[in-house]
Amino acid sequence: MKKKIIKKLSQKSFTNNELNEVKVNRIIKYFSRQDLKVYIKDLKKLESQKIVTVTVSNEQGINVIKNYFKKIYPDKKIILAIDRDLINGVRVVEYDNEYEFSLKSLMTGAIKSTND
Repeated sequence: MKKKIIKKLSQKSFTNNELNEVKVNRIIKYFSRQDLKVYIKDLKKLESQKIVTVTVSNEQGINVIKNYFKKIYPDKKIILAIDRDLINGVRVVEYDNEYEFSLKSLMTGAIKSTND
């Protein structure tokens, strides 16, 4: 099967930005093993484009942070994680883009620039 057709089918596998299990089960019946690998790869890519992961250093104000990012990314799913190594900061991963605003990244950048 052509990759263009598989990509269209993977896009049609979503309903309201959620993966529809019924559609997926209906579609995969007709795929060969090789086509299935391409289809799963496309589904993973599309799913990762619909998710924004926000990592904070502690639980304090987590609801405020979640509401803030829901306003910025209204049509994406927000996943919150806690990483104590951030030291008063936030890391945002949106598909291919990663932004880190933390004391740790500021210090690492300062040390790196003094060594150059």
